[in-house]
Amino acid sequence: MAQQLFFFHNPKAGGTSVVSALSRLFSSERRCPRIENDATEHALRAGRYDVFRGYDFYSGHYGHDIYDAVGRGIPTATNFRWPVDRVVSVYRYFRHVVDLTDEQARDPRFRAVSLAKRLSLDDFVTCDDPAVVLHTCDHHFRQLTGSGWSPLYERDMASAQSLIDRMLWFYVCEHP
Repeated sequence: MAQQLFFFHNPKAGGTSVVSALSRLFSSERRCPRIENDATEHALRAGRYDVFRGYDFYSGHYGHDIYDAVGRGIPTATNFRWPVDRVVSVYRYFRHVVDLTDEQARDPRFRAVSLAKRLSLDDFVTCDDPAVVLHTCDHHFRQLTGSGWSPLYERDMASAQSLIDRMLWFYVCEHP
């Protein structure tokens, strides 16, 4: 049984099944509760992650910033998907699966979802709205080097490659 693991769950890349399987390796008290799951929660948390230290299993749409704060030294893993397929999956998920109330549709937190419901796929993926760009442009790279929920590029490609080289394993989702 694994002693510790930090899983960088890349959104819409087949990671939910991986999280489900990995979670079974750790008792509930060893699993960290959800830290954040979107840009709004990331901004609200504002780097205050200390309360989440001390768990053996972390999994979520978390970035290297959270790893640095709570899991430094814990073995890591991630999931990958062909970027075009991942972005199409994001669009389809937002457009067809996420249901929004009228109030949520006006909330900036759900702007990318609202745009996916109104725009064609072509218009969505080429949209320069910052809420959409977080999901469509280099999300996994930013996640592995800083935070996928921040538009900032905090480290370079060599840092991302070095992290991946040190990972216990990674999962590549090519066939959902």
